[in-house]
Amino acid sequence: MVEIPLPHGYVALIDDEDEARVRQHKWRPLVQGRTVYAIARLRRLRGRQRTIYMHRLIVEAKRGERVAHRDRNGLNNSRSNLDVRNLLK
Repeated sequence: MVEIPLPHGYVALIDDEDEARVRQHKWRPLVQGRTVYAIARLRRLRGRQRTIYMHRLIVEAKRGERVAHRDRNGLNNSRSNLDVRNLLK
């Protein structure tokens, strides 16, 4: 398990095998209600800012797929804690 420090004292957890991909980005916390997620800004595409959630990057989620945190901790991004569901079915 690897800890990824975020601003304001937050820490995201990921599996060892995801560290190289995750560390390619600069992460920051996003507070949504009672849940905190790790997000990164990506290069602009056709003039629009893009944002990626760490948990979606790890499981390579596609459009129409929902990624849920089993323990409801948005910063616990270990693969065993992430559940991918296809919303289009």
